Amino acid sequence: MIALLAGAPALVAGCAGATGEAPRTPRPGVHVALMPAAWATEASVEGVDGDSAMASALARRGGARVSLLSARLSRSPGCADDAACVREAARALGASKIARTELAGLGATVLVRGAIVDVETQMREQLMQEVVHDADPARLRAAIERLGERLAKPWAPLPPGPRRAWYEEPWLWVGVAAAATAGAAAGIGVALSSGEGDPDVVLTPP
Repeated sequence: MIALLAGAPALVAGCAGATGEAPRTPRPGVHVALMPAAWATEASVEGVDGDSAMASALARRGGARVSLLSARLSRSPGCADDAACVREAARALGASKIARTELAGLGATVLVRGAIVDVETQMREQLMQEVVHDADPARLRAAIERLGERLAKPWAPLPPGPRRAWYEEPWLWVGVAAAATAGAAAGIGVALSSGEGDPDVVLTPP
């Protein structure tokens, strides 16, 4: 029993230097095929690079891998308006999601809409929109980036876990409890093996 308890300080001392973040399971990356940004109205704002704005937001906020569909769709006239054709193009890239960016202008006001569609089911998983007043290229790009960040939120990497002190680690207390249990068992063995005339042994749990 003495030898067993003597090893407990060594166990604690060895654990004292073990600190760090709790282990985390990273979320799997998402591969998104990005449709070219399109205007739903004749009124538009020149100089808006909606594709790069959405792609950078999805990658930055959600850690998504983004592939552009523009090159593949341009090879097949009318493919952008055919859901089956778009799905096959996204499949060819190995993407599991499709991101769409649409803009509609009315005077100086523009409605910006972003959507995420599942490649296999063709079901729309997310739809978000924002109204931009006094629209210009900079304001529209900022709006598209905000939408992209919101759309990518479900895929965002988990934040780092809080750092814990060595004495808060669960494995440390499992070891201490095991040592205490072994010591108590040894004490019970000594008490049971003693003669009838010996006094009772009272064990107080730690």
